[in-house]
Amino acid sequence: MPNRPIVTSLSTGLILTAALTQSCINEGLTECSNYLTPLEVENHWVLAPDAQPEGMACCFFPANGDAPWRFDFAGRDGGEVKIPISDYAFITYNDDTQRILFEQENSYTGLTATTLPASLTDGSDSDDAESSGQQPARATSPGEAVTLSPDMLWSCAIPEVKLGWQEITYIDTDGGSNPYVHSDLMLLPTHPAPVVCHYRFTIEDVVGLDGVAHMSASLSGMASGVNLSTQRRSATAVTHPCDAAPSSENYVEGNLLTFGRPEGAEAKCVLSLYVWLTDGQRLSYEFDVTDQADSAPDPMNVWLRLTGLTLPAPGDAGGAFNVTVDAWKTIVINIGD
Repeated sequence: MPNRPIVTSLSTGLILTAALTQSCINEGLTECSNYLTPLEVENHWVLAPDAQPEGMACCFFPANGDAPWRFDFAGRDGGEVKIPISDYAFITYNDDTQRILFEQENSYTGLTATTLPASLTDGSDSDDAESSGQQPARATSPGEAVTLSPDMLWSCAIPEVKLGWQEITYIDTDGGSNPYVHSDLMLLPTHPAPVVCHYRFTIEDVVGLDGVAHMSASLSGMASGVNLSTQRRSATAVTHPCDAAPSSENYVEGNLLTFGRPEGAEAKCVLSLYVWLTDGQRLSYEFDVTDQADSAPDPMNVWLRLTGLTLPAPGDAGGAFNVTVDAWKTIVINIGD
């Protein structure tokens, strides 16, 4: 199927990314086949060999400020595009995300991935969490916005692509000694890499899991988004709800994807565990894991490890604290104790 411009805005065109055939989007054009030149976009997955996105978006941003050209391809390989001879900046990313919002879509330097607002207990798979009304109070980072964690995102940005008549010059993203490549092959190779980080947490030696009806968690101090042209994290910190579940009689674990720590990383990274006991008690445990997050050997794959947690038995309201079905008790735990 030949490339064809769709008369629509870029933001509206994003809705069409589920199409199985490749298409091109450029605002305000009705017929352009007579002055377009073909170019093959070839995605190389050496930085993410196991990636299997359902589709990839390829966006060419004209240097003169005109509306970008966007092409969507099924699968991960890329394909042929047809665009006018000109100078561009280029970004490719997978277009099969469901939890990510893309802002400033018409701008190469501004294109940013972020997510939707959420509630602290959205990580629970129980209807009780949604019907409870009252959310847990946070002793740490109480003012942070709560947003959904992102799903998987891969991306590659090329700041300069000069398209001529049967020739192309581009900045090589493979990290060679000579960054500029000049070729008459009309081929643009890309190297998509993971943009989001994988955070895993485990809590060992947990006592009292037999009295738990269900649980979930959240992680604070995460970046609210990431710029796709620079892969710089936002300086704004948010909290993501996530799943948590016992995997044995004394072990709790969970995981989530995030945009990583915010630029500057001043916000505390706090893991909160939300526990619903069988007698209706609701308990929120806070663990400051900032040091673990910031000292992780691989910031793209972070494992937060905690040891020792004793949950009250059902029927034990914790001394003088009066627990009702609409109240949460928040406990801040010093993991150094």
